[in-house]
Amino acid sequence: MKKYVALFLIAAAPFSLTNCDPEEVCKNVYLADLLMNNFSSIFDKEEDGKNYYDISQSILNSVGDLLDCKDNIKTAGKSKFKEQILFSTNPNFTDSKVVDEVEYDINEIEVDKSASIKENISFNVDGFYIVRSTADARNDVEERDELNNEDENSPVSLVGEVGHRIIKVENTKNTPTIINGKEIYLTRESVLITYE
Repeated sequence: MKKYVALFLIAAAPFSLTNCDPEEVCKNVYLADLLMNNFSSIFDKEEDGKNYYDISQSILNSVGDLLDCKDNIKTAGKSKFKEQILFSTNPNFTDSKVVDEVEYDINEIEVDKSASIKENISFNVDGFYIVRSTADARNDVEERDELNNEDENSPVSLVGEVGHRIIKVENTKNTPTIINGKEIYLTRESVLITYE
């Protein structure tokens, strides 16, 4: 029995070494891979019955585990970034609803580079908001992994009443603005998209 095991290991070794050779692996050209990255929300001010927040996030063309082959990864072509903001009266989001949705055009993103989206948003209704974001929202870019474009969009790790991508708004005038019969919970005061 020991002889057969030893023969199998010797016979398999050349194949496994060839498959792990970085020079062989890096002869391939790899697709881009877009991920949501680096989210932050910072309270800016309270003014005129509104809470203002600076919200920053970025889309990364990820190298992933192909660090040795980064020169062989494609640039991510133009795409759409989608952001939804959900509102709830409680931190568990049992009564949540989408109160805002927007799409932004994103230019090409080179390998290991990112597009940063910075917004100043004013909220005018007390409650809890989740920012849900999706890179390549319309699947314009062919990617290595098509299933990792969304951020962590559920309130899973609450710290007190606020957690990842969750904003608690209070002390506002607490009534939605009505425009053309639609309730407006927030306004984007400014948006800046940069590339690095």
